[in-house]
Amino acid sequence: MDAAIAAGARIVLVATFALAAVAKYARLVAVREQMRAVLWGGVAQVAAIAVPASELVLAAALLIGWREAWPAWCALAVLGVFTGVLVRAQTRRVPCPCFGGASDVPVGSAHVLRNGWLMALCVLAAGPASEASAAGAVPACVCFAAVTVACSAAAR
Repeated sequence: MDAAIAAGARIVLVATFALAAVAKYARLVAVREQMRAVLWGGVAQVAAIAVPASELVLAAALLIGWREAWPAWCALAVLGVFTGVLVRAQTRRVPCPCFGGASDVPVGSAHVLRNGWLMALCVLAAGPASEASAAGAVPACVCFAAVTVACSAAAR
């Protein structure tokens, strides 16, 4: 796999996880309420703090472990759990607490597809990003970021 593709995928994942975490902390009350609609009582309280914390840890791990594949595989596993919660929210027809719960639109297939895209980026990010050149990584990052923004916009 090309190192530029792995680097571009990593950069987009770092930005996505960091943005999602900051947005959740900024709207903590709304996120907590939306999580209560999806999860069980006490779990929602813990998740409202733990989910954005885990997103920040993943963003940091993807940066710190730039030469390692394990942060990307951890991100894939976490996104798998998040996708399971999205499916549960979809069956309950409640809004997504993603990105700070900024939308009151019930979870739909676009939310699940967005997470599928992010999971695909995790697989790409597991490659050897440490040998990427900026000449190749920047176009990959721009392309991946554009698709990620489009997927996120479709999910709102």
